Amino acid sequence: MPIRVLPIQSNADAEPFDMRVVLDGRPFGLRFQWNERAACWHLSIAADDGEVLLRGIAIRNNCPLLRAARSEPRLPGGDIFAMADTEPGRDAERGELGQRVVLTYIEAAELP
Repeated sequence: MPIRVLPIQSNADAEPFDMRVVLDGRPFGLRFQWNERAACWHLSIAADDGEVLLRGIAIRNNCPLLRAARSEPRLPGGDIFAMADTEPGRDAERGELGQRVVLTYIEAAELP
């Protein structure tokens, strides 16, 4: 399955939350935090042992979230994108992540 939607539960309170996913056959921990000052969600990714591999990347629609960290070999080989089903130019606000805006994982073989 080259493209998949990550199963994020909306968080209207904008409290930080964590989830575990398997990407490219390896487990990862994802942490989502709302940044009030930037008015957007941020993503951190940890290896299965808890070591943080990527910290605090802003979740912006239609932007590859992992591209800037390609030098970290322990990250998954694909990329994560935020995709909005309405208003694609507007990033996820509180309560919209996993609802109006979903995160998709695209495997490395499918990337340009």
